[in-house]
Amino acid sequence: MSQTKNPTNNQPAVEGLDFHGDYEIHQTKKKPFPGRSVVEPRVMIDANVYAEIKKHASETVAVEQCGILVGNTCQDDLGKYLVINGSIRGKHARNEGAQVVFTHETWEYIHSEMEASFKGRAIVGWYHTHPGFGIFLSDMDKFIQDYFFNQPFQVALVIDPTSSREGLFAWINGKTCALSRCWVG
Repeated sequence: MSQTKNPTNNQPAVEGLDFHGDYEIHQTKKKPFPGRSVVEPRVMIDANVYAEIKKHASETVAVEQCGILVGNTCQDDLGKYLVINGSIRGKHARNEGAQVVFTHETWEYIHSEMEASFKGRAIVGWYHTHPGFGIFLSDMDKFIQDYFFNQPFQVALVIDPTSSREGLFAWINGKTCALSRCWVG
């Protein structure tokens, strides 16, 4: 798109469609969109839980850290959404090269914590760090997501503590996809 000057304020303007203006188009036709309609899942992370996860992620950059996300699904007028309102550190997890492995002891600890502290809530995903590697799901991460967190509401949070970048991945149409946003509050 080319840049031109806006005649009302002589500021640069971008030519093209602007769907955010406060105006009406009088001859708008009602017609289904020809492409597949994908509505991105909505995810809300409790601010205290988010802070605890970030703290855990920054404790070491020598190896990957991991843990479980705990929460519930809720529904409003727009549909279902996920609330993450708890986390459990992945104690006893093992690091193999540049990947983290949930051990039998890790799962025992997680299930005992779920029973003791999170009755009425579910495991809604997992988190792990990629210190210095960036934000993506590795082949091992995809294996973990596919076999241990394969419910439609289960997500994966990836944090790179060296760059303070993070990404959230969710199931969309049977595939794990990066979300463009989540809400912390």
